Amino acid sequence: MLLCYDSQLSVLVSVNLDYAVCGVSGFDNSEILRGLPYGGCAIMWRQDICAQVEVIAADSKRVCAVRIVSSHRRLVIICAYMPYEDGEHSTDIYVDQLACIEHVLHSNTDCHAVICGDFNLDFTRQRLHTILLSSFCENLDMFPAHGHYRYDIDYTYCFGTIRYSTLDHFLLSGTLYETCVDSVTVVHDIGHHPIFMHLSLDTKYVGITNKAHSLRPSWVKASDKDLDQYCDVLGENLTRMILLIEALTCRNMQYNNVSHTAALTRYVSEMTTCCVDACQRTIPEKNVDRLAAELLGGMKWFWHQMWIDNGRPRSGTVAECMRYTRAMYHYAVRNAKKNGERLVSAPLAECMLSNNNRDFWREIKKI
Repeated sequence: MLLCYDSQLSVLVSVNLDYAVCGVSGFDNSEILRGLPYGGCAIMWRQDICAQVEVIAADSKRVCAVRIVSSHRRLVIICAYMPYEDGEHSTDIYVDQLACIEHVLHSNTDCHAVICGDFNLDFTRQRLHTILLSSFCENLDMFPAHGHYRYDIDYTYCFGTIRYSTLDHFLLSGTLYETCVDSVTVVHDIGHHPIFMHLSLDTKYVGITNKAHSLRPSWVKASDKDLDQYCDVLGENLTRMILLIEALTCRNMQYNNVSHTAALTRYVSEMTTCCVDACQRTIPEKNVDRLAAELLGGMKWFWHQMWIDNGRPRSGTVAECMRYTRAMYHYAVRNAKKNGERLVSAPLAECMLSNNNRDFWREIKKI
């Protein structure tokens, strides 16, 4: 018989009063649980750490997170307990939790990130949840620790002596993965085995970073005035470039001139910089989350119709594509909804700053 999860956290802290803890559980704390239910997740930290630790409200019973800020670095640590793959309902929950984690990351883009926990999947097995988590990592530039050369884990869970799986994982942002991992190990015990990761946080690599924004230019929203301004700014930028007459007019395709190749590469880079600068200064921006939802919506309905036309198969390539695109669409929609307030407030602020009353009231009517 288990006490409520809050009581378990209190017992955990009482073992060593030098530590503080935060945690969540998907179970109702008002009930006494019998047997070994699925449990929750928690993060512990030393109270004498030379940094400010802030518990992040993740709005989830399966995800907890803390933000650690010192004079030299900022970190966000997320712990998750994900559902195992068991039909459409568990996939919807999995997608919802990924959207929750992504929202925490987007709210703390000035931090290096560590995501850890029981993800209830093995990266070596191509299941739907594995594809979803791999896509999540790819989209957010998060790197699973199992690909690191200092990763030394064979398995984290064994079902009797029949099946061995690695269900627990660390996911790291790029800088941490590339420069800070000392070791990733496991201690084999009975049943589910604990895993450990040691990081060396050299301030040379993980110092304070500026907050980033996931916006991209929206040419559809650009007015004629915006496009004229873009042409003017681009023209000004291009006039500052030095024309490489010799390299540009070279017609000898067989002659491998290293200096010409380097000059042309630099020339293309400078021209690209001119275009990007002009675009950022003149073209309206669009939130990536809303754009992703719109693009994935079309894919979702395409594969859904394809699935219907093929007799609604339960398995096979068409069924897998239908489930994957549907899950990714709902994932993008949930993430866009979580950022809805920012999507509404940004155009209003822009109209007020530019003193554009007509666009301001147009944005008000959309609310």
